[in-house]
Amino acid sequence: IKQNKLLWGWIITILLLALFICPILNFAQQQIDFLSLGKTIEFNSNVLNEKRDILIYTPAGYEESNIRFPTLYITDGAENFFIATAIVNFLSRSGEIPRMVVVGIPNVNRNRDLSPSIIQGTSNRGEANNFLNFFIR
Repeated sequence: IKQNKLLWGWIITILLLALFICPILNFAQQQIDFLSLGKTIEFNSNVLNEKRDILIYTPAGYEESNIRFPTLYITDGAENFFIATAIVNFLSRSGEIPRMVVVGIPNVNRNRDLSPSIIQGTSNRGEANNFLNFFIR
């Protein structure tokens, strides 16, 4: 009888813990689902002759402001956008740098876009000058 009471005590304890922990975990998941770092737009580039996704972060108050914010452009945007935005946010909040817009450009063909000339041993042509023109225009 003592073993049955002990077993039922453990079962009730586990059920109570599950009852209290599950809503907390669900709330945490809901908070993560609403996290937004910026937006993605699709851009048709005449310079590159292709469609590119562009990731854009704007600082708080950007939409209501007439201020021209500096812009930080990030290549390897899919990999570096999150960390670059976090660093900009941290440094601007501490007054080390001004608030700024962050624009991330994900890679489509890294060797082509970031290499200045033909890469020996590959079929990729280096077209870094063309990619730079994409930023300028």
